[in-house]
Amino acid sequence: MSSEYKFSDFDIDIVRNEFTNDIQMKLDRNSIQQAIVNMLLTKSGEKPFNRSFGVGLRDYLFVNFSSQILMSLRSRIEDEFIKDGRMTLVNLTLDESEIDSNKMSLNLEYSIRLNKQTSQEKQSIRIDLSKVR
Repeated sequence: MSSEYKFSDFDIDIVRNEFTNDIQMKLDRNSIQQAIVNMLLTKSGEKPFNRSFGVGLRDYLFVNFSSQILMSLRSRIEDEFIKDGRMTLVNLTLDESEIDSNKMSLNLEYSIRLNKQTSQEKQSIRIDLSKVR
Protein backbone atom coordinates (compact mmCIF):
# COMPACT_ATOMS: atom_id res chain seq x y z
CA MET A 1 0.00 0.00 0.00
CA SER A 2 1.41 3.33 -1.01
CA SER A 3 1.94 5.81 1.82
CA GLU A 4 1.10 8.80 -0.39
CA TYR A 5 -2.65 8.20 -0.13
CA LYS A 6 -4.26 9.83 2.88
CA PHE A 7 -7.82 8.52 2.96
CA SER A 8 -9.53 6.72 5.82
CA ASP A 9 -13.03 5.65 6.73
CA PHE A 10 -14.78 3.37 9.19
CA ASP A 11 -15.08 -0.24 8.08
CA ILE A 12 -18.70 -0.60 7.02
CA ASP A 13 -18.85 -4.00 8.78
CA ILE A 14 -18.04 -2.25 12.10
CA VAL A 15 -15.39 -4.77 13.15
CA ARG A 16 -13.41 -4.25 16.36
CA ASN A 17 -9.65 -3.71 16.01
CA GLU A 18 -7.97 -6.26 18.27
CA PHE A 19 -5.02 -4.00 19.09
CA THR A 20 -6.74 -0.68 19.79
CA ASN A 21 -10.14 -2.03 20.87
CA ASP A 22 -11.65 0.61 18.58
CA ILE A 23 -13.62 0.30 15.34
CA GLN A 24 -11.50 -1.06 12.48
CA MET A 25 -10.61 1.52 9.82
CA LYS A 26 -10.34 1.20 6.06
CA LEU A 27 -7.32 3.05 4.73
CA ASP A 28 -6.20 4.46 1.41
CA ARG A 29 -7.25 2.26 -1.54
CA ASN A 30 -9.52 0.11 0.62
CA SER A 31 -11.30 3.23 1.84
CA ILE A 32 -11.87 4.42 -1.73
CA GLN A 33 -13.13 1.00 -2.86
CA GLN A 34 -15.55 0.84 0.05
CA ALA A 35 -16.79 4.34 -0.79
CA ILE A 36 -17.39 3.37 -4.43
CA VAL A 37 -19.35 0.23 -3.53
CA ASN A 38 -21.36 2.22 -0.98
CA MET A 39 -22.05 4.94 -3.56
CA LEU A 40 -23.22 2.46 -6.19
CA LEU A 41 -25.44 0.36 -3.93
CA THR A 42 -27.06 3.16 -1.91
CA LYS A 43 -30.38 4.39 -3.29
CA SER A 44 -30.98 8.10 -3.72
CA GLY A 45 -32.83 9.31 -0.63
CA GLU A 46 -31.57 6.45 1.54
CA LYS A 47 -28.81 8.43 3.26
CA PRO A 48 -30.15 10.87 5.88
CA PHE A 49 -29.08 14.50 5.46
CA ASN A 50 -27.77 13.80 1.94
CA ARG A 51 -30.78 12.72 -0.10
CA SER A 52 -29.01 13.11 -3.45
CA PHE A 53 -26.26 10.59 -2.55
CA GLY A 54 -26.21 7.22 -4.29
CA VAL A 55 -26.87 5.50 -7.58
CA GLY A 56 -29.20 2.68 -6.51
CA LEU A 57 -27.65 0.06 -8.76
CA ARG A 58 -29.88 -2.74 -7.43
CA ASP A 59 -32.94 -0.97 -8.85
CA TYR A 60 -31.55 -1.43 -12.36
CA LEU A 61 -31.84 -5.22 -12.09
CA PHE A 62 -35.58 -4.96 -12.75
CA VAL A 63 -35.52 -2.41 -15.57
CA ASN A 64 -35.96 -3.13 -19.27
CA PHE A 65 -32.69 -1.74 -20.55
CA SER A 66 -32.48 0.69 -23.39
CA SER A 67 -29.73 3.01 -24.58
CA GLN A 68 -31.40 5.89 -22.69
CA ILE A 69 -31.38 3.97 -19.40
CA LEU A 70 -27.73 3.00 -19.90
CA MET A 71 -26.85 6.65 -20.56
CA SER A 72 -28.79 7.68 -17.44
CA LEU A 73 -26.97 5.08 -15.32
CA ARG A 74 -23.59 6.15 -16.68
CA SER A 75 -24.44 9.81 -16.01
CA ARG A 76 -25.52 9.08 -12.40
CA ILE A 77 -22.28 7.21 -11.72
CA GLU A 78 -20.16 9.99 -13.26
CA ASP A 79 -22.03 12.61 -11.21
CA GLU A 80 -21.39 10.69 -7.99
CA PHE A 81 -17.66 10.45 -8.78
CA ILE A 82 -17.56 14.22 -9.37
CA LYS A 83 -19.42 14.94 -6.11
CA ASP A 84 -17.10 12.69 -4.10
CA GLY A 85 -13.93 14.36 -5.39
CA ARG A 86 -11.45 11.72 -4.15
CA MET A 87 -11.29 9.82 -7.42
CA THR A 88 -11.65 10.29 -11.15
CA LEU A 89 -13.64 7.85 -13.28
CA VAL A 90 -11.47 6.59 -16.15
CA ASN A 91 -13.64 3.90 -17.70
CA LEU A 92 -17.05 2.37 -17.06
CA THR A 93 -18.18 -0.89 -18.66
CA LEU A 94 -21.58 -2.42 -18.10
CA ASP A 95 -22.19 -6.04 -19.09
CA GLU A 96 -25.91 -6.47 -19.54
CA SER A 97 -25.68 -9.72 -21.53
CA GLU A 98 -27.52 -11.59 -18.74
CA ILE A 99 -29.91 -8.79 -17.80
CA ASP A 100 -32.90 -10.96 -18.79
CA SER A 101 -31.82 -13.33 -15.99
CA ASN A 102 -31.65 -10.33 -13.64
CA LYS A 103 -27.84 -10.34 -13.55
CA MET A 104 -25.60 -7.36 -14.18
CA SER A 105 -21.84 -6.75 -14.03
CA LEU A 106 -20.23 -3.35 -13.74
CA ASN A 107 -16.51 -2.72 -14.25
CA LEU A 108 -15.10 0.62 -13.09
CA GLU A 109 -11.62 1.91 -13.72
CA TYR A 110 -10.62 4.96 -11.69
CA SER A 111 -7.67 7.00 -10.50
CA ILE A 112 -7.26 8.43 -7.02
CA ARG A 113 -6.90 12.22 -6.72
CA LEU A 114 -4.01 13.56 -4.69
CA ASN A 115 -4.13 17.29 -3.86
CA LYS A 116 -5.77 18.36 -7.15
CA GLN A 117 -3.60 15.92 -9.11
CA THR A 118 -4.84 12.61 -10.42
CA SER A 119 -2.65 9.59 -9.77
CA GLN A 120 -1.46 7.86 -12.93
CA GLU A 121 -2.02 4.50 -11.22
CA LYS A 122 -5.38 3.09 -12.29
CA GLN A 123 -7.49 1.04 -9.92
CA SER A 124 -10.40 -1.16 -10.90
CA ILE A 125 -13.40 -2.65 -9.21
CA ARG A 126 -15.98 -5.11 -10.49
CA ILE A 127 -19.47 -5.40 -9.07
CA ASP A 128 -21.71 -8.34 -9.94
CA LEU A 129 -25.37 -8.10 -9.02
CA SER A 130 -28.04 -10.73 -9.37
CA LYS A 131 -31.56 -11.30 -8.17
CA VAL A 132 -31.67 -14.17 -5.70
CA ARG A 133 -34.83 -16.20 -5.36
